[in-house]
This record gives sequence, C-alpha cells and structure tokens, in this order.
Amino acid sequence: MLELRVEIVYAPAPGVIERAPLILSEGATVRDAVLRSGILERHADLRPSWERACSLFGRLVPPETPLADGDRLELTRPLVADPKAVRRRRARTSRDKNPEERKAR
Repeated sequence: MLELRVEIVYAPAPGVIERAPLILSEGATVRDAVLRSGILERHADLRPSWERACSLFGRLVPPETPLADGDRLELTRPLVADPKAVRRRRARTSRDKNPEERKAR
C-alpha cells in the first residue's frame, strides 16, 4: 500500500503558524488528515466549523476530498473583519486627515 505525505497547516493567531507533517495511507481524505493530526484537540475553537474551513493549496474543499502525495491542507480561521469595510474605513480616515488632497481633485 502506498503512503501519502501531506502537511496540515493552521494559523491560530496572526503571525503564529502550526504545521503538522503526516504520513497517511493511500485513499486518505481531508477528514482523515484533520482527525489524525490532533489539531482539533489542541484548538477547540476549530471544532464547530473545521469542515467549512479546509483548503488544498488555497482552494476550499469538502472533508470527503481525497488527498494526494505532497498536498498541503490548510485550515482557515473565520475573518475577524470584513475586508471591504476595513478598506473603506482606511480610505475615509486618510481623506479626513488630508483635506487639501480632497480639494485638489
């Protein structure tokens, strides 16, 4: 039986990355890797939503997705803030700080 070498990655906080290299048997799925890694035991905040937070090389996948040798499985955290709202706020703050720039337009 063939072995698959995969890596599971999770960033529990900004600037903190946890990596877990795994060796799984052929036919293993995303679910198998997550459960075998022990990451859910170490990070209780992941338990309720991990099935909606799995991606392979940046593309969301369901837990039933079969893995291939060399795959990098990423578990993502929910966004803390809406990126569009943050950009709007930053642009508004920038304009408010520099009223001369606003008049020049």
